[in-house]
Amino acid sequence: MGNSILSWRRVRALCVKAMRPMPGDPTIPHVAAVCVYPAMVADAKEALRGSGVHVASVATGFPSGQTFRDIKLAETRAAVEAGADEIDMV
Repeated sequence: MGNSILSWRRVRALCVKAMRPMPGDPTIPHVAAVCVYPAMVADAKEALRGSGVHVASVATGFPSGQTFRDIKLAETRAAVEAGADEIDMV
């Protein structure tokens, strides 16, 4: 199984959990947002379409931030272009 299929399955499972935190209890509301790496934003947007759950993304070389400013900016732009509603920077 390729990494992209595995990543899609993990993102999908995370999104399902975000939409229904306690599947047996419909009184529990969905979460506000799911936070994923920039490369997974488009997959999360697709999985969450119409749910009311937003997509956040970590950017700027998460988790260490130890990368060049140009790379941080490019990563942030790519996440926004992919549909991220929020960018978290550490």
